[in-house]
Amino acid sequence: MAPLLLVPLLLVMVGSLATLPHQQKFDVEGSIILNQISIHQIQEEQRGFNEGIKSLLKQIETLTNVVSTKLTLDDRSIQAGEHKNNITQHLMREVEDLKQKLLRRDETLAEKDETIQQQQNRIQQQQETVTERDQSMQELQNRIQQQQEMVTERDQSIQELQNRIQQQQETVIERDQTIQELQNRIQQQQKTFQEKEEILRLTKEEKRVLEEELLEVHEDKSQVEAAAAAAAAAATSAAAAAAAAAQLLKVEESHVSCESQVKNLTQNNEEVSIIKSQQQVNITLLENITQHTQELRNKLLRQLSDCQHNVTDIKKISLPARDCSDVQHKGATQSGVYQIFPQSSAGGVSVFCKMQEENMWTVFLARYRQITQVSFSKGWEDYKTGFGDPHGEYWLGNNNLHALTSGGRRYQLKVIATNLRGEQLSAVWETFSVADEANEYRVIMGGYTSTSTLNDALTSEHDWANLNGSSFTTVDSDHDTWSGVNCAQHLGSGGGWWYNDCGWVSPTSPLGNTDYDPRVMSWGYFFPDDRLFMGLSQLLMMITPYTTATTQH
Repeated sequence: MAPLLLVPLLLVMVGSLATLPHQQKFDVEGSIILNQISIHQIQEEQRGFNEGIKSLLKQIETLTNVVSTKLTLDDRSIQAGEHKNNITQHLMREVEDLKQKLLRRDETLAEKDETIQQQQNRIQQQQETVTERDQSMQELQNRIQQQQEMVTERDQSIQELQNRIQQQQETVIERDQTIQELQNRIQQQQKTFQEKEEILRLTKEEKRVLEEELLEVHEDKSQVEAAAAAAAAAATSAAAAAAAAAQLLKVEESHVSCESQVKNLTQNNEEVSIIKSQQQVNITLLENITQHTQELRNKLLRQLSDCQHNVTDIKKISLPARDCSDVQHKGATQSGVYQIFPQSSAGGVSVFCKMQEENMWTVFLARYRQITQVSFSKGWEDYKTGFGDPHGEYWLGNNNLHALTSGGRRYQLKVIATNLRGEQLSAVWETFSVADEANEYRVIMGGYTSTSTLNDALTSEHDWANLNGSSFTTVDSDHDTWSGVNCAQHLGSGGGWWYNDCGWVSPTSPLGNTDYDPRVMSWGYFFPDDRLFMGLSQLLMMITPYTTATTQH
């Protein structure tokens, strides 16, 4: 009895282990322990049953001996014949009962053996499952380690790129300083050149004046010489000849002075020409240096841009995926369930990523017909955190929607709706964002695209049907604009949504099999000429970062 008394205690212990969060391994191990206890109990019962069979066989043997003895004694007595028959019949009935009991025991043993075999097979399967999970956990840890090493290597690469960029920027600064110094030197040389040009201009003017004076001196000299010749020929007066000779000497001295000044002017002109040539060489050198520096600057800017793109690409690859578009950037090409990491979710959240027109969309509402339908008649807290299974029907959660659409990226909304006859239409709104809980998860949406085929029942011109700016409403938290009426109860059959004045859509109502009933999942104005609610068999709502290309259908 002791093993049976320990069973409840072991069940409690195993149940406690199984309730620990994120410890699925304990569930399997607890189940294995229970199965082993059950097998032990069955084996104990089987041993007790075998002992009972042995006891019964001994009783049969004893009875058989008694019957044989009785028969031997009673054969000598004719009067005891009737009594012998009664005893024989009684013993035969007892033997038949024992046979039936043995048969039933055999059947029970066979069933017990089959149960034991099943339990052993189940234990074997569970042990294999535990081994596979251990292997998966080890592989996951190895992958995490590899990714961490890759992130470390990429961080080092980024640091090296940043160092190279820093060095190149310092080189550019040094080149700029050198160019500035050259420009200052050239500016000083230009100033000196201008001064020399001014001096040259003045010198040329003086030269012109001196040349004119020299010409006059030559004329005076000619006149003096003529006068001297005339005076000598006439020899009329010695004083006149002496005066003429003195005047001639003066003229010759003036001529020598003018020639000296002209020579000096010529030398100055040659110096100015040399300065001009040197200035032209410096200007050409400066132009070459400026052109080379500009080419180097452009090259460094291109390298900086490439480095920045490389850093951005590395960050896209190494950082966790924020949404399904990041999952696509990491190499995913097929629709499926992936792990993303919105800003508020350090541990990540599983979502269904749908590939549409070469872009990956993050699905936040999925409705399908399936064996077990997910109930969307839930309260504020459920819609806040999300519920369901991304492999089927689910709501991503208002907290996650806020974290996705409030981080600086502009998102757009796409809706794909299928009616009860299998006709599928879609529409895109170019703007979609969700506020935080303090602002009642208010939605901002707009920009219905002209290429959409599904009619606009979310941002139509009717105020009561325009959901832009609406707060979220659930059965236990009414924020719609219809006074005294909770649209989640009145229209949505308990499903939460941005209802405004209830509106023209019921995306979280139960799936039905009829049109024109807003209490089942339906879409108003499904076709432009049909103003009534059209029943839906399938509905997807999803978002992706806005680009011009993704708005095309």
